[in-house]
Amino acid sequence: MGLQQLPVSSLVGASQLSEQPKIACPTALKLLNRFWIRIQQLPESIEVADNDCPLAHFSGTFDGSVGPGQDAWEVWNGLLDTELQKSPEELVNLVKRGEKGLMAVYNLLEYLASSHSIPGALLEGKIERLMQAIDSV
Repeated sequence: MGLQQLPVSSLVGASQLSEQPKIACPTALKLLNRFWIRIQQLPESIEVADNDCPLAHFSGTFDGSVGPGQDAWEVWNGLLDTELQKSPEELVNLVKRGEKGLMAVYNLLEYLASSHSIPGALLEGKIERLMQAIDSV
């Protein structure tokens, strides 16, 4: 059985429902589907992120965030690394529900994979680290 694309409406926040291209890279699709499922399975006991969450600045729309001639990965990778290149103990503190928590990172990575064809190989380390943090809560 092949990997199926989850409906965009189930994968992205309401602010991201403009017509999104599909994810062409099978590895990116698989990783993002796994990450989305893990986020959806977070227990209610996990705090909902607010504006003070370090991941909150990844929430919202990404339209216009990458200018003409800019490399989308170069625009976003450093900002992601600033928040995600932390010790496993520190990453656990980022495991929060809601649009300003892990969903903000999911939406950004989905945007990069679908709108800018960022391959799964570039997303894998970030997603795997966050899923390990989810496992630790």
